[in-house]
Amino acid sequence: VPYAWFEKDGPVLFVNRSHWNFQSLFRVTSSDRKSHGISLTPRQSHWMPYMRSPDYTMVKGAVLDATVLAWIGRSSEYFQFRVETINWIQEQLKDSTRAVSNATLGAIMTFTQWTAGYNNPKEISSHMNAIEKIVDLRGGFRSFQTDGPMIAKLTLFDSMVAVLTGEPLRFPMVEYFVSRPISPSTNYRLLIYESPLSATGSFDGIEYHKKQRAITACLKSMWNLTRSFESRHEAQFHVDHTSEPPVPFVEERRHSFKTPLLTLPILSSCHNISHDHVLETLQGAASIYSRSLTGLNIDFSSFLNNEGFRKLQGAFGKCTEDDFWVRYPGVLLWVILVGTAAARGKEEAAFWMFYLARTGSFSNAGNFLMEGMTIRRFLEIQRLMREDRSSL
Repeated sequence: VPYAWFEKDGPVLFVNRSHWNFQSLFRVTSSDRKSHGISLTPRQSHWMPYMRSPDYTMVKGAVLDATVLAWIGRSSEYFQFRVETINWIQEQLKDSTRAVSNATLGAIMTFTQWTAGYNNPKEISSHMNAIEKIVDLRGGFRSFQTDGPMIAKLTLFDSMVAVLTGEPLRFPMVEYFVSRPISPSTNYRLLIYESPLSATGSFDGIEYHKKQRAITACLKSMWNLTRSFESRHEAQFHVDHTSEPPVPFVEERRHSFKTPLLTLPILSSCHNISHDHVLETLQGAASIYSRSLTGLNIDFSSFLNNEGFRKLQGAFGKCTEDDFWVRYPGVLLWVILVGTAAARGKEEAAFWMFYLARTGSFSNAGNFLMEGMTIRRFLEIQRLMREDRSSL
């Protein structure tokens, strides 16, 4: 993600070497397939069934540069991919079995991510309508109860669309359980999931080589703001006693494909040690978050947050490769949730959607269970904000 191909005979998004006009070169691993020496096959979308093995990993660094994503979105190869994807989905819909298949659902979800940057939240909602209709034709959300991987994809994507559009969820927020003990991480570092949306708000374990006190103070302030917002709405919180049985978290069966992986450079990265882009990122997210939670008629995407969003976008783009985000995935997820909600109707929305898809990844049981709770809490805050605005 975000370089997409669907199935063996499905549409492929190519990146044309001859049109690459940046100084930094992209890298290719296992480059065993080329097209006329100028194009390379990218990686499969993780929304598709049986994703390829190299994609089946947790976030370990930067996903994509916003400048590169914008360049891809303006390329002729991208527009060809859009047309081919629409045609592929239409062909799927002609067959009653393929029309409601997991592959069709995955294709629509992949296509939706690529259209997120076209400044039209209504189009995103229309794609979600199509997904909801297919789910209904399959017998409703309950019919997926035995398909743990697909349930995970549907609930994550539904959450992503809800965060971006500010609309309610389409599917129930099911409870998951891990059918076997989570394998201990082979990573020597302990990942800390604390964030302004976590339960305890204990940031003492966060360490960073620059402005550590300012970073922890910012996070603690935002955690206190979350608690204050929730306490004001305590009577409005709904306890969802869902009748849906818990869903087992199951790792999806994977296929390996002999196609090269395309790794594009992070052009915006700044390696000047005198700069404080991690702190600037947190401050940008904090300005949006605090204004939205304290202003009764201010949504995350409000024009009043445009300056904060501009600072957040610029600062985060310069430090996406920083190891800070790997060690503190909870903080990263909070930043991305705020950025995604603020990107509604902006061309940068695709960038934040891709990051949210990867950061909220269902490829790791521990990550998915922890991050699912964080996303759920953010969605609850959005719901309460909608109710506040409707009551004015």
